[in-house]
This record gives sequence, C-alpha cells and structure tokens, in this order.
Amino acid sequence: MQTIDEQSHEGHPGIIGAKIKLGEMYWWPSIATDIEEMIHHCQGCQDSAKSNPLSMIPTDLLLLLKAPWEKIAMDVTRPFATPPYQNQFAIMVIDYLSGFPEVPLCPNHTAKRTIDFLTELFACYGNHAVLVSDNGPEDAFIEFRS
Repeated sequence: MQTIDEQSHEGHPGIIGAKIKLGEMYWWPSIATDIEEMIHHCQGCQDSAKSNPLSMIPTDLLLLLKAPWEKIAMDVTRPFATPPYQNQFAIMVIDYLSGFPEVPLCPNHTAKRTIDFLTELFACYGNHAVLVSDNGPEDAFIEFRS
C-alpha cells in the first residue's frame, strides 16, 4: 500500500483525483473506502483542497479538454452510517474541466437508478465523451454496460 499511497499523493489531488489516478491502474473491493480514508488522514491533501479545489486537476488534462462535461468521473459512495432522509447512497459525477459536481442521494443503489440519473444528467448537460469510474462492482451491472 505504501507505493500506492505515494502514487496517489503526488500533488495531493484529493479524493476524486486519487480515485481517478489509482482507478486507472488498480482495483480491489474496498479501493474507494481505502482512498477516502487515506486522503482524510493526509494533511497535504486537506491543505490543497482548502486552498484551491481546481488545482487538484492536472493542467495537462485541462489543456486536452475542449468543453465541459466532455470527460466525467463517477463513483458511488458506500452506505452512510446515519443516512440523511433514508438516502443511504450518493452517486457522484464530477466534470473534469470545471470540477462541477452532481451528487444525488438515493435510498438504494441499483443499475436502474444509476441509468436514470445519468440519463437526466446527459439530457441537462449533453452526452459525455469519456466516463471514468473506479471499476467497482456497480459498474458490472449488465444494464449499465448496454
């Protein structure tokens, strides 16, 4: 984990940046939770997040993107211990270019719920060219792959 920790902390990219960076190279069942814990305990990441949220996006990536919502990152949170209004999960989608998040809360996590949310998102902002995820188990839904 030390090598992975060093790779994910280069530049202190924050939770989403670390998930994106590590998700492109690795996967294990608790990767999202492990990264969240690692970032929450990293003072450099906390300082970077407070000073400038957009600084967490690599500048070479910003130069390649031509429009908002062209490349997005998606992740689903683990169940909340004390869910707000019975909503146990959050589906997080973040635009790479602007850093703008869309984070609906939902009582359960199903392929249909994810597809419905993405359909609404694309109707509002247009279709994306690239969707990056952590390749978690929710991404294996047959309905989602179709």
